[in-house]
Amino acid sequence: IGSRLGCNASAVLRKFRKFDINTRFPWESNMIHHRANFSNDLEEKAYLIGFRTGDLSVKQMSSYSSIIVKSNTTHPVQARLLENLFSKYGPVWISQPKSSPNVFHFTTSLNKSFSFLIPRYSSIPNQILKSKKLFLAFFAGYTDAEGSIRIYDKRARFRIGSYDKNILDQIHKVLASLSIKSSFRLETKAGKYEKRVQNGDFYRVSLSEQVAINLCLTLLLPYLKHE
Repeated sequence: IGSRLGCNASAVLRKFRKFDINTRFPWESNMIHHRANFSNDLEEKAYLIGFRTGDLSVKQMSSYSSIIVKSNTTHPVQARLLENLFSKYGPVWISQPKSSPNVFHFTTSLNKSFSFLIPRYSSIPNQILKSKKLFLAFFAGYTDAEGSIRIYDKRARFRIGSYDKNILDQIHKVLASLSIKSSFRLETKAGKYEKRVQNGDFYRVSLSEQVAINLCLTLLLPYLKHE
């Protein structure tokens, strides 16, 4: 504005203050990368909450700063999924340090419309539990973060495990209400083992029967985003 009117920036600022014209916060004016608002699509929101609960670290240093989302993975497919989820909303950085060439470090910077990702959920939000579609979207996000589908003893197994006892118990109960048979159990207690230290009790929901797997994946496939 100053260059167009032939005056310096401080003169422009004085005029702004004289006429009560709002200016941007310093963090906004120094922002290099564009950050788009969240779509407000409820199914996408439920999916992201599920994915965040399973596999994302989310922090905001102050109410004015960007929301920083981070994750580490050894799978290139998972790195691509993270990029696809967030690149339309903000800048994405994926790196492979020389010290750990098989590990992908993912970081993105989002605006405050993504504040719903900041809480670390210990249970599935009620508004998600009350809707079948939103629950399936959440379950798909959580599955893309923590789940696996593999062959054991020549039989397919769909398994999802984590330290999130309450969330896995809720998933188990909702699956039962949908006539999908699953098991829910404590798999490993917290403690020191030969080659590792486990900080918390590890729980798992498993589907082993063909009918249950077919029904579950038929419901989930429209919401899953992992390749």
